[in-house]
Amino acid sequence: MARKGKGRKKGRKRGKRTTGQRPDPQVRFLARRGVPEAQLRLGIMYGLGEDGIRKNAFKAAKWYLAAARQGMPEAQFLIGLMYRDGDGVPRDAAEGVRWMRAAAERGHTDAQSSLAEAYLDGEGVEQDFEEAARWYRTAAEGGDPDASFNLGMMYADCLADMDNDPDAEEWLKVAADAGHESARYLLGELGVAGYPSIDDDNEARRPYRAPLGEDADASIQGGGVVIPMAREETDAAGPETEVVSPVVDPEQASTIANNALREAWRGDPDAQRFVGHAYLDGRGLPRDASEALRWFRAAARQGDSAAQNNLGAMYHRGEGLPKPDPDKALKWYRASAEQGERVALHNLAGMHAHGEAGLEVDHAKAAELNRAAAERGWANSQYNLGVAFLEGTGVERDKAEAVRWFRAAADQGHPEAQNNLGVLYAEGDGVEGDDMEAARWYRAAAAGGSESAEFNLGVMYVEGDADLEDHPERLRWLRAAADGGYPPAQFDMGCMYVDGEEVEPDGAKAEKWLLRAVDEGLTVAMHELGRLYARGDLLPRDEVKALDYLRRAAEDGWPPAQNDYGVMHSEGILVKKDEAEAVKWFRKAAAAGSSPAGHNLAAAYHEGHGVEKDMKEAVRWYMMAAEQGFTASQIAMGLIHLTGDGVERDDDEAEEWFLMAAEEGDPVALKIVKLLEGADREDVEEPGR
Repeated sequence: MARKGKGRKKGRKRGKRTTGQRPDPQVRFLARRGVPEAQLRLGIMYGLGEDGIRKNAFKAAKWYLAAARQGMPEAQFLIGLMYRDGDGVPRDAAEGVRWMRAAAERGHTDAQSSLAEAYLDGEGVEQDFEEAARWYRTAAEGGDPDASFNLGMMYADCLADMDNDPDAEEWLKVAADAGHESARYLLGELGVAGYPSIDDDNEARRPYRAPLGEDADASIQGGGVVIPMAREETDAAGPETEVVSPVVDPEQASTIANNALREAWRGDPDAQRFVGHAYLDGRGLPRDASEALRWFRAAARQGDSAAQNNLGAMYHRGEGLPKPDPDKALKWYRASAEQGERVALHNLAGMHAHGEAGLEVDHAKAAELNRAAAERGWANSQYNLGVAFLEGTGVERDKAEAVRWFRAAADQGHPEAQNNLGVLYAEGDGVEGDDMEAARWYRAAAAGGSESAEFNLGVMYVEGDADLEDHPERLRWLRAAADGGYPPAQFDMGCMYVDGEEVEPDGAKAEKWLLRAVDEGLTVAMHELGRLYARGDLLPRDEVKALDYLRRAAEDGWPPAQNDYGVMHSEGILVKKDEAEAVKWFRKAAAAGSSPAGHNLAAAYHEGHGVEKDMKEAVRWYMMAAEQGFTASQIAMGLIHLTGDGVERDDDEAEEWFLMAAEEGDPVALKIVKLLEGADREDVEEPGR
């Protein structure tokens, strides 16, 4: 799911997660329909960050697990590694071994080697050298040179029984001949003819067990928060001043300010600071930055730490001055920070982070100062410290600490911290993934004015990642995600204007949003746009555009578009009638799991339209669509069994299919069921296509 996050306002904004692309809609469609190959592919896309998609270990693990449960060895191996390493899922070595064994028993050589390594180290299983050797041997016989090398080394170290195996040298030769560099050099050092020797300090010497290949490692790499948060340690608003309690009533504000002014003239530093705020904000006194500067200076010279910080902030921003004076700002920030003033510590951290006033850029010093301010409860420093720990800026990277400080700031109502905490929960990064908790923090941030959080809520609404369907703000969030460039949200906005869902139907607005999604490469939007041009109700009918977008969507592999394109050729709509061409498109869509296309392909075989009549194929495709709940195919299966057309007649089976369709409210099925209850079954006639 795409996320947005922000850093501090003077810093870099954390980019939207959608700076990366979204997974291919066809892959997502098939994965959600339970196709294991698509589930594995989607997991790999999230695991590797392929095609511009940002890595996300939490989602990679989710889809690997779905495919693994359907028996796919590659998925079983990958989820096994993730459990072993605690990547995207809680670390559980025994669970990792269980999945690796499932893949290994199906012939997956990398899984066999990893299982051998688990037995060798006693990780997730009881240490067993014989089992380790057995699985290395199986992988070696399957062509894995790393396994051959490791097996040879086990035998060389007498860690396994060699009675029924070649000796260590032979296994090392197998690995070396397959291009394993460590095996080649080791054989050379042992004096085996034909293999090069190497000096002990040569970098080519490798450790005892060869690691898995880079492809295997890369496929499970994920994690990483999807929104880069700013590195700079200044707050969003720049140099800060402590805020005095607001006075709502103007007359009361004027009275209080004038009373404070009298005390300020008598030299009271608290009153001088109060008057400085009154002049700065125009509350009770005329807005006048130069007067504010004068009164802050008066209080600062008396050692008032808050006034010292405020004076530093005004020099920093150049308020009441011809231009900013960072050197004087630094002087007053330091004076205030030495007294433990948390806002001054925060502002001073920003100067070290940016290298202002002649300071060297020093993120470690900035982090130290932000920690001091954060421990005193300053929310912006807590947020900045969270960013520092998340990105390893000035401190060692520590996601648990990042979560801790984001939460501290979020609990004080810091919108950016709330948004970023939501991102971490959504991605399972530093905390256990929890979509409902993510949505809770996004809502809090959105209520505080975070546009990034509104974007992220819109994404969650589109993805169905949390229970937001009936939330009164969902349309605003959806629009925020669409405005932010998230193609599925743009598509949903277009469909809302087509269907008149929560908005008045509007062809021009539907076209605008669908075109934006098309420009981002969303195939399903091409399909919907083609249908919109073909309808001619919300926009003038445009057959050229309709045909172009429907064809492009079909050629891009979107099954519903392929089915529609097949229907167009079958019935001669916008194109010349060509039943053979129709069958070609029905077959493509049906093979991708489209039940309407499966039904249409079955009907073509049933009636011999565009293809030679073949009841066996007709029954196969009717069955596929019927099992997916497509009522027309359920009725067809009922009629086929009732009439014995291509199958053995079975009245009970026929009735079961009719009842299934009737339970879905299909009027034809309801009519047939009623007819069967009061008439001989031979009286039932097959309805037309």
